[in-house]
Formats: sequence, C-alpha cells, structure tokens
Amino acid sequence: MRIIAMGLIIAGHFVGQSGIVYQFEDNIRTTFLVALLSHGHRIAVNVFLFLGVWFMVDSEFKTRRLTQLYFNIAFFTTPISILVYVAGEAGAISDVVHGLFPFFCYPVWFAAMYLSLLAISPWLQKVFDMGEKQLSSLLVVLFICICIMSTIHYRSDSWIDSFTWFIFVYLFVGYYKRFLSEKIMFSPQKVFALGGGMYLLLIVIQIYPSITPEPSMYFRFFSRLAENY
Repeated sequence: MRIIAMGLIIAGHFVGQSGIVYQFEDNIRTTFLVALLSHGHRIAVNVFLFLGVWFMVDSEFKTRRLTQLYFNIAFFTTPISILVYVAGEAGAISDVVHGLFPFFCYPVWFAAMYLSLLAISPWLQKVFDMGEKQLSSLLVVLFICICIMSTIHYRSDSWIDSFTWFIFVYLFVGYYKRFLSEKIMFSPQKVFALGGGMYLLLIVIQIYPSITPEPSMYFRFFSRLAENY
C-alpha cells in the first residue's frame, strides 16, 4: 500500500506541476487520464495518514520521537531552501527561515500536520476514556462539521482544515480499534476494489460536465462534490 500510495503522490505532483498535460491533444481520453493520475495523491496522502495513526493510537508518547521527526524534516527542508535561495531560483530568505522551522512555518504541509498531531496525541488519548457511546456521538458531530460541511461548502485548503481532519482520523481509528475491530471485520480485497471503483466513479462524475455541452443540474452538483474529494 505504501508503494502504491507513493506512486500516486509522485504522479499527482508530476501531472499537476510539470506542465506535461499541455503537450497532449485535448480530448476525452487525455482528460480522463489526467484526472486519473492527478487526483490519486489525495487518497495516497490519507493512506499514509491512516497507516501512521493506526500505530500511533496504541503507542506511548515520547518526546524523542517528536524531536527526531522534527529534525529529520528540517534536515531536508533547510539545505534545499538554501540551495534554491543561493541559485536565485525564485527563492527568498523567508523560505530558508521556514525550512528551519517546519513545525511552525508550514513548508511541508503533511509533515507539519503529522508533527502537530503527534504533539497533541497525549491529550487526544484522554478522549478515548469518555466511553463508546459518547465517543461515537462525538465522531458523528465531527464528521458532519469536518467532512460533510466542507464537501457541500467549498473551502480552500488551510492549516486548520487539514489539522481538524487529522484529529478526526486519529479519533476515528482509535474508536475502531478499541470498540469495533473485533465486531466488524473487512476484507482487504473487497475494500480495495470498492475504493478503486468509487475513485473511478468520482473521476467520471467530475469530467462529465467538461465533455458534455449542457450537463444536467444534478451532474454539475455532483461534479462539484467530486472536485472537493
């Protein structure tokens, strides 16, 4: 899963930032291929998140782990920022400073969110003490506020949007492992097939208005929802 997720992340960034899409003829096949390759990284990032949280919810918090991850990120972001600045490739001194403080300055969004989640995990652990019924009610409220509302009402990505989603995933995974893992079992093959089918369906819904002269009101609505995913 990690290998597939990494491939989707690379494909998404390559298609979205390389400009290669402008080298091909604009037709239905190209539109579908671009959508297929450019949106998978959203799912892939969540695969990494769920895998990390799966082990995080049961592990003991250690400050050393937080600081080690922090300096691992800074080790990569700082030299790259300095090289870009020295080479004059649209770099600024502020980028170097951001590289020194990846936890606060948000140069690498996933790493910053994961560090933030790791830092507050001891307090999130206390939420699991509230009991199954109370926690399930809390998750329903959070699902409505974080997932459904952000799907219906478009929002641009921001720190608080991503951070609240990471918190929701942490609580959801912890709830499943503590209260549902022995009651509800999923077949990995069926889940993988269902997820792939849903992804293809969302892509078709999204690109349909662009290849149809006058799409119906319903297709325009669901296309907007698909773009948010």
